[in-house]
Amino acid sequence: MFLILVVGCSPSANDKDRTTYDEENRAALSKEMDGQADDAIEAKLTVERYFAMVASESYDTAWQMWDNEGKAWGGDAESLAAFYQRYESFDPEVGDPTEVKTLDGRQFVHVEVRARAKLKSNKRDIALNGRVMLQRNTEVQNGTDWFIGGMDLRGS
Repeated sequence: MFLILVVGCSPSANDKDRTTYDEENRAALSKEMDGQADDAIEAKLTVERYFAMVASESYDTAWQMWDNEGKAWGGDAESLAAFYQRYESFDPEVGDPTEVKTLDGRQFVHVEVRARAKLKSNKRDIALNGRVMLQRNTEVQNGTDWFIGGMDLRGS
């Protein structure tokens, strides 16, 4: 698990893609997550957007969704690509977020994830369960600024 705080953030070149994806899914998610805060819905959308980028092999965009301009991943976009390319298939199911917590000028939320995957090397099917940890600066409240601070998916 990696957890690094953001020192500075810059807008992504894919802001248009992010806006389109969010607009298409926000209404459905709001209905599905009745009663949950918009911040938690935005966090779930971020995780869904991340896995959509992985599925489309847009690894540079997915890497930029990691905190500290991608550095929270612990490597570069190529290492992120190598991580996911070891799977013949990787099918995530994004679950519910926790309540958003605030501490020292930062907001934090965890989003549950389950994935079914098949390794290329031995064709073994595996089930992964865990969470994606997201964070953002509390001064930025526009819903497009959640970054992945860490991911803990373990085989079961």
